[in-house]
Amino acid sequence: MRRSLTRSPPTSLPIILARHFIPHLLSVGHEANFLITSSGVAYIPLGIYLVYCPTKAAIHHFPVGLRQRLNGTNVNVIEIAPPYVATELDAAHRPQGGPGPMPLDEYTDKTLETLNTNQAAEIKEAAVGFAAKVLQPGGGRLGRCWRLCTWMVKGSF
Repeated sequence: MRRSLTRSPPTSLPIILARHFIPHLLSVGHEANFLITSSGVAYIPLGIYLVYCPTKAAIHHFPVGLRQRLNGTNVNVIEIAPPYVATELDAAHRPQGGPGPMPLDEYTDKTLETLNTNQAAEIKEAAVGFAAKVLQPGGGRLGRCWRLCTWMVKGSF
């Protein structure tokens, strides 16, 4: 019996898509791109999004590993990491008092600018707004974690 996609955990979808598309992309004979959307909150645990943040963190780790696995092939793996974006999905439930969402048109324009002005092979994450800030080495809490990870990878521990 086949399982319905509607009953699969949300972290399964990128894996299912990769399983079906990557063999084709590898066979096309020219550079190809596989894009996966995660979220800027994949990098920072927030108690108010108890399930959403770790789910997006899991989705973030999949393209990282897939990119390593496909290194040296014709397939680029790009993670799209949006910030909090104003959409109709949460219009009635937006938290009050915190930072507001980025307008959808602004997010779309900035993301497409990142994708269109850089070589695909050089893009690991296309992040804008808050998501771009947490991804910057040296920026905030994640920057401290980045420096620690860099230190550990260099064999200084």
